This record gives sequence, structure tokens and C-alpha cells, in this order.
Amino acid sequence: MTRSTELDFDQRIADWLEDDPNHAPRVVTDTVLAAYPSIPQRRAWRAPWRYITVTTPMRLAAAVILGLLAIGGALYASVGGQGTPPAPTPLASPAAGWTATGSMLDGRVNFTATRLDDGRVLVVGGGVNGVPGLASAELYDPVTGTWSLTGAMGRGRSLHTATKLPDGRVLVIGGSDTTVGEIYDPTTGAWSDTNPLVFRRAQSSAAALQDGRVLIAGGGDDNARGTAELFDPTTGSFTAVEDMSVWRASATATTLADGRVLIAGGFGADQGAAEASAELFDPVTGTWTTTGSMAVGRVDGMTSTLLPDETVLVVGGTHDGPAERYDPETGAWAAAGEGAITVSAASATTLPNGAALVAGGVVPGSESGVATAFRVDPDTGAWTAIEPMTEARMGAQAVELMDGRVLIVGGSSENNAGVLDSAELYAPPAP
Repeated sequence: MTRSTELDFDQRIADWLEDDPNHAPRVVTDTVLAAYPSIPQRRAWRAPWRYITVTTPMRLAAAVILGLLAIGGALYASVGGQGTPPAPTPLASPAAGWTATGSMLDGRVNFTATRLDDGRVLVVGGGVNGVPGLASAELYDPVTGTWSLTGAMGRGRSLHTATKLPDGRVLVIGGSDTTVGEIYDPTTGAWSDTNPLVFRRAQSSAAALQDGRVLIAGGGDDNARGTAELFDPTTGSFTAVEDMSVWRASATATTLADGRVLIAGGFGADQGAAEASAELFDPVTGTWTTTGSMAVGRVDGMTSTLLPDETVLVVGGTHDGPAERYDPETGAWAAAGEGAITVSAASATTLPNGAALVAGGVVPGSESGVATAFRVDPDTGAWTAIEPMTEARMGAQAVELMDGRVLIVGGSSENNAGVLDSAELYAPPAP
């Protein structure tokens, strides 16, 4: 009988374990069981001191055990007798404050940023006024802190909307001279065209409803009456609903805790005056009702953020007053809180403890972005200045990551100039 060399045996063990650590023990067991019918049936084994009767099942079990012991010894030798490798050391929690992270491949302003279900961030389109929008899209990996290109849209878009659908895809509409939207599939990295919208739109507002549909309202050349429509992801169709009370473009849209949608501000009918009015969309009835008006009209550079107490924080969109807070129970607006500043084109998002992070933007009398950042207390609404960003920026996008950090990306250093490709991360202090 030809015997395998030690190197042959080591290689066979390595091959067995490469794809499945349990493969080798199964091979031993299967081999013994296959040979079971041909095992000679001896009644006894002669030992010097006595006769011991060994049954066939006992011989079978012994063969399996000896085979497994042999493999175990080979494995022990192959790893140098070190035993089971130690568990990897967990990554340390990031230090609180701001740190720079990887830069995008393209500088972007007037773009969108959306967190995907797997934790990555999708950025889409963008462009400065008077320049055609970008068709490209990029993905940010928060684990590696790097960006990579993904599939490009079929057309360039700027001042569009992006809404994540219940199945994880992303709906992008508006921002180009077409009634066709596009849907991004994270599993393939590819885009597909939607059915045509009812109206062509630019600078419209969009909000995901609790039943999975998407409300799209305002904006666009065809929007003389403040039109609105609903996208149904199960059918891929757009359906017109009741018009808003006024014409709006660049308004904010916020889905409230009770399922209604708050639309606030925006350009008015003459496309020059900023609206102070607001209204609510009821997805059950498909109708609009007016609600309390803000203290001042607000438009470009305006953000709205739903806070844990179910109120809505509105920042920017005016040089005439500080931020405001909307109470859905009373339908009234009030000053955001002590220390609130007047700033436009800032980013705003919530932190894990419920506070809001307001960063960057442009202050009255200036055309340049700022690096200042504030924490807005979720209970009192008070604003507290915190460490500034690593770079001044306005018109950036902010996304809360799955680990509680906030990604701030893109924007510009000046109004419609100095477009940025850089990004940074804010890590909140430990609770």
C-alpha cells in the first residue's frame, strides 16, 4: 500500500478546511460508514491478559474517534500548537467632535444624500445655478470612510428630491426638464426610469408616508396651482391629489408622528416672495388643511427636522429671524429656543439622544459659509455652541449614520462658488 507523505497529509487537511471547517470530520465518519459492510466480523481480540469481546458497533465508534483524534492532532500541529485564535479586538469608539473623512469624487451642491438600509450613504446629482446637474452618484462607506462611484442616472439632476422606499430602493424625481423620475437599486447599483409624473417638477418637496407611498408637492413649470401627487411603489404609478392652498417651490416637507405631512414656506405665486404659511396633508383623505403661519417667510436654505417630542424644528430660509418650532397639537409656531441664531443653508439632523445638530450655513450680511455648529436641546429648545466643523460650508447635506455619528458632506464655501467635495464626521459625546 502506498503511504501519503506528511506534506500530502497536511495539504489534504488544508484543502478540507479551506471552505468548511466541519468537512474533515464528516469525511472520516462517512468513510468508516461506507466501509462498514466489509469490516471482518471477528468475535474477539486477543490481549495478553484476557479475551475481550469487541462488537462491530464498538469497532466502528473507535475508528471514528481515532480518525477525529488524528485530524485534531494534525490541526494542532498546523497552527503551531497555538489553539483557537483570539477574538478580534473591538474598534474603539470614535472621540467626540469633528474629524475629516474621505472626500467625494465630485464636488456637489444642490444634491441629495440618503442613508441606505445597509448603512452606506448614497449621494446623487447636484450642480450650481445655471450649470446642468450631474448624473453621477457615489456611495460612502462609513466603515472604511471612503467613497466609490455607483451607477449613473440617465439624466443630470439638481435641486431634485430623493426618498427611500420601504424596500430599500431610492426614488429620485425632479431636477431636470422631464416628467420621468428614476429609482436606484442598491443591490445592483443600477437606475431604472419611473412612469411619468403627472406634472413636471423642479424644486418640489417630497416626503415618505407611513404606508410606503411618497407625497410630491409644489415646484415646477406646470405647478401654477400648487399641485401635488402620490407615488405608489407597489404599482409604480403617480396619481394626482388635491392642490395645496398656494403655489410653492423649495418648501420643506416633514412627515409627522401621526402620519400627516407638514409643508412649510417656499417661494410664493410670484416666485419672488417667501411664504410664511404652512399646511397639512392627510394621506387618509388625500386633502390639505391650512395650519398656523411662521413668523417670517422662509425659502432657500431652509431645513425641517422632526424632534423626539414630535415638534418640528425649522432652520434658515430667511435673514429676518431665528429658527422656529412647530407644535402639531396646537398648530402654532414659536421661537426655537434661547440662543437660536439666524442662519440659512445650514444642515440639521438629530442625534441619538434626541438633540438636534445644526451646522454651517451663511449668516446675514455675508456670502461665505461658516463652520459654526450648535446643539439644540430636545426639551428646552436652547441652542448651545459646540466645537466648529473642520471646514466652513453652506448648502451641505447631513445624514445620521447607524452608529450615531453624523456625516456632513459637500456644499460650498461661498454662495454658488467654491463647490466642495470634502466631508466630515461628528461624533456626539458619550451619554
